[in-house]
Amino acid sequence: MWVKPLQIQISGFWSTDRANPYFILQRRRGHDERRSGLATLLVATIDTVLDNKISRYRILYKRPDAEIYFLIAETDKKEDVEEHWKWIEVNMMPTLEGIDVADDISDFVQWKIKSLCTEAAYEDIGDIETEKFKNATKKFHKVFNMSMDEKLVIYYSCSFWRGRVPRQGYLYLSVNYLCFYSGLLGKEITIVIKFTDIISLERVHNIVSETIRICTRLHKYHFGMFRKLEETFQIMEQIANFAAKKLLSQKGAFQEEDHFPAVTNDYCKEYIPELYDKLEQLGIAACISLSWFLTLFVCVMPFESVLYVIDIFFYDGIKVLFQLALTILNENRHRLLACQDDGDAIMILTTYLDQFNDDNEKHEEKQIIYLIKKSYTNYNGINEEDINRLRLKHRLKVVQSMRESLLQSAAKNTLRFTKFNEREIKNIFYIFNDVSRISLTEANDPRKLAYETYRIHRDEYLILCKYLSPWYIGEQPESLANKLFDLFNLNVQPDQIDFIHFIRLWSILWNEDFKHKLIILFLSHLEDENKRKEAFNILFESTSAHRSSSVNSENISLESSISTNEQMPSLYIENGEITYLKPSQLPLMNQTEFIRLCKSIYNLMTGAANEENLFRALATSSTLLLKMGEICKSSPRQVETNDTTTNEMENEWIINFEQFEATMNAETCLVTWFENNNGNNLSLEKRIHNYLQDIQR
Repeated sequence: MWVKPLQIQISGFWSTDRANPYFILQRRRGHDERRSGLATLLVATIDTVLDNKISRYRILYKRPDAEIYFLIAETDKKEDVEEHWKWIEVNMMPTLEGIDVADDISDFVQWKIKSLCTEAAYEDIGDIETEKFKNATKKFHKVFNMSMDEKLVIYYSCSFWRGRVPRQGYLYLSVNYLCFYSGLLGKEITIVIKFTDIISLERVHNIVSETIRICTRLHKYHFGMFRKLEETFQIMEQIANFAAKKLLSQKGAFQEEDHFPAVTNDYCKEYIPELYDKLEQLGIAACISLSWFLTLFVCVMPFESVLYVIDIFFYDGIKVLFQLALTILNENRHRLLACQDDGDAIMILTTYLDQFNDDNEKHEEKQIIYLIKKSYTNYNGINEEDINRLRLKHRLKVVQSMRESLLQSAAKNTLRFTKFNEREIKNIFYIFNDVSRISLTEANDPRKLAYETYRIHRDEYLILCKYLSPWYIGEQPESLANKLFDLFNLNVQPDQIDFIHFIRLWSILWNEDFKHKLIILFLSHLEDENKRKEAFNILFESTSAHRSSSVNSENISLESSISTNEQMPSLYIENGEITYLKPSQLPLMNQTEFIRLCKSIYNLMTGAANEENLFRALATSSTLLLKMGEICKSSPRQVETNDTTTNEMENEWIINFEQFEATMNAETCLVTWFENNNGNNLSLEKRIHNYLQDIQR
């Protein structure tokens, strides 16, 4: 059976049957061996005489960077240990091969084994490792639309507290996500949280029981009614810690030693609060903690005294360093409170530690022993678990600081391309990132600004349209939303849209004038992708130039980008008279495309307060445009062949954008309706609020 990882020493009482780079399967000597040597007989005799209750088989985990071993499974049955070994090879080895950092490998193995131990206390281990866990994994990938590369670690039955009402469901913990799903009584709740989005993770007392509270920038979640809340919380902490360490190591934004000053400050605030404010004012916590901890006090104490520190450090771990630091500060509390600047404080502490340099060896020994004893008397409540929890808290703060910098970068670099203010861009980007499955660790392309690598798929885009778009109204709103998606993702990966194009589209929908809205309606209904792309690049050259330096050098002009077969003046009918408009700068539209455009506008206005007037105006303008298209059938068009330009008569129904714009402009109610965002009185801020409220549904 699986056991909680326990560090052990290797002895000659065991022989190795199998091994790989991370795990070792061993058998107790004297059991199931074909040959019996002296060592085998000796071990068997000792076990018999002493009546040792030791399992015959065990599996060890070996750290890849050191000769350190952890017991993770033990059993008396050969078939059981074979089953456990096979499970490791199938379910753990592929994941470990993709992790480079030894500490991360060790973290992953330990919380994976602990999670198995937690469930094994209540379930049959065979079920966990086979069909039941496989089914849970399938459900995890399907319900939360996760990539098959995302590995599920463990899942729990629990309740999500929404107000005063608990909703029973399942909590799924994977390498990068914390997810919850409940589907009772036809009401679904789906929650997806990236571990790197978590600001705080803590246990709190709720209405009737203790719960785990998870806070992100925009949400607070309470989960409770776990079978073993303590173990569940520890696994959550370990995975969050793993995700934060992975992110920060890749970004180079946080070194492991960076946590010492922060944790020291936290302990000062808890144990010597009157000195905490003074140390904050002087700003010496980082100086003293780094010089003391990173050298194990070697730089500030004589070597003979340091040997005592090193001895108890190897015996009791990192807690000793914090105990000693607090004791030294407390011993000098009154003098530190009276000092005026950081120089005085450093001098006080240096003078205190200099007394350990007394030539009297006996006195020196008494001094260090006194210091150690007092540290255990006053601060023995400090433990490694709390230290790791504080380290996690500060790692999460650094991650959130990076995320805020990302929001600031998004606002700063897109402000000039939109009419949104900085706060609106930050809110939109955060929600864009919220539905995206791109983590901070993946947004690491050195050729781009960090926020440019964030992108969402069509389904996620439609979710945002439902909540944020003023055009997601009328009949079949997803049809027009999809056409706009196809227009604005032309320069992105298939079926994806990045933030630059997304914010550009949203700025047009919310802030631009009637003409800009007509342009994207017109272009989105052109069936020829090449024509759409050409026109899009002309209209939004500034955005493309921002994203690629190569575009800047091309200096594309509108006139040089227009096909020569579109240069003839276009016709416009007004009051029964035919007039000519300037040459078109956009591709021409055929009759089928025009009919689909009219249908989209009709669907968009369905349900409007003054829909009858709008439909009448649309019918008038579309009738005129149909007549113009018929007239264009007999109009000459310039066609370029073999470096010469000739006029030909083509029997094709066509209109251009200028005709469409002029006709629509003639109907005042249409202009007013589009420019007033469809008479919509629901602000973008309110829509964002509704999204945040409903995202848990």
